[in-house]
Amino acid sequence: MLKYLTLAFLVVISGCSKESPYYEVTGTTAERVTKISALLQKPLAQPNKAKEIPLDKILDAHFFQEAIGNLGGLGPNDYCSFYAINVSPQDIPLWEASLTPLPIDELAKNGSYLSPAIAKTWWATQQEFQTLSFYDAFPMTNNHGWVGLAKAGHIYIYGCSN
Repeated sequence: MLKYLTLAFLVVISGCSKESPYYEVTGTTAERVTKISALLQKPLAQPNKAKEIPLDKILDAHFFQEAIGNLGGLGPNDYCSFYAINVSPQDIPLWEASLTPLPIDELAKNGSYLSPAIAKTWWATQQEFQTLSFYDAFPMTNNHGWVGLAKAGHIYIYGCSN
């Protein structure tokens, strides 16, 4: 009987979580760039990860993450992240040289056009998405997804933990 009461109690308290499924980096441009560069630097610091990514060339950055799954409940959650980075158009070749092209069949596996659950003005439009050059996001994010580069100096990164 005690076993069933304990289980019932755990189920009830796990369902009471008010934790938001969303997280966004906010602040001034300088604060966002610092925080988001640190997010990207962490996976890059591991051995045998990406070539030198020019994080010091970031002019502005945005980040939004959404949890997928039973937030606060039993079992793990997956997270999908959306980054938008602005660099000078002349720095795009530095990013291209530092990233591994994503084969077209991998893009289909990692999703075509996706956008945050809460619309963000800084995220790529579907029309802009069609013009991006795609690269592997895993070395930069430790997530499955893509990096999309626009010659105008916009870099979009989508990655999911699942």
